[in-house]
This record gives sequence, C-alpha cells and structure tokens, in this order.
Amino acid sequence: MATDERSRHQLYQRLEETLGAESATTLMEHLPPTGWADVATKADLAALERSTKADLAALEERLEFRFDRIDNRFDAIDDRFAAIDDRFNARFDAIDNRFQEFEYKLMAAFRAEILNAVTSQTRPFLISVISMFVLFAVFITAVKII
Repeated sequence: MATDERSRHQLYQRLEETLGAESATTLMEHLPPTGWADVATKADLAALERSTKADLAALEERLEFRFDRIDNRFDAIDDRFAAIDDRFNARFDAIDNRFQEFEYKLMAAFRAEILNAVTSQTRPFLISVISMFVLFAVFITAVKII
C-alpha cells in the first residue's frame, strides 16, 4: 500500500488526538516524506557502491591512458630537445675546431715572422759586430806599427 498525502494527514490527526500536537509533529517529522518506496535499502547502497567503484575504476583507467599519452608526448619533446642540443653541440664543436685551426695558423705565421725578423736582423748585426772587431784589430795593429 502506497502512502499518499491524504493517508499521512489522517495519521497525523489520529496521533494528534492520542499524543497531542507537539508529539504528533515530532513523530511525523521522523517518517520519510514520500513513503517507504523512496527509502534506500542496504542492497540498493551495495549496488550503488559497486556501480560507483566500477565508474571510478573506468575513470582511473582512462586517466592513466591519457597521462601515459601525455608522458609519451613529453618524451617525444625531450627527444626533440636532445636532438637540438646535439646539433648545437656539433656546431659549437665545429666552430671551436675552426677557431683552434685559425689560432694554430695564426701562431705559426706569427712564429715564422718572428723567426724571419730575428734571422734577418741577426745576420746584419753579427756582420756589423764582426766587422767592428776586424776594424778594431786592424786599427790596433796599425797603431802598434806606427
């Protein structure tokens, strides 16, 4: 038998006659508002729990799948950055090698110029010094003879 508003009102009037208005109101407030058909049973709660757990498990699976896809995308991005880093390192190494090659060539040219300058200045200097000694020796000999 379904409980409707008319039967609830009749129950309230009967309780009011028996218990008084305040007690009847208190008792009626403890009854479910629309009848026992809308009250959940333990079986209903267990079914809801199973359904909720299944929904949460499916949601967790979808989230893990999406996070795995995001992780894969980040791995791909990391690989791209690593490739870019490798290319930059290779270019910097090539520039460094060219700079070292240029430095070696410049140092070789500088040493050659210094050696050339020293050699070209040393010969005339030595010839001049030897000539001075010879002239000095001739002058001393001439002075001794005179």
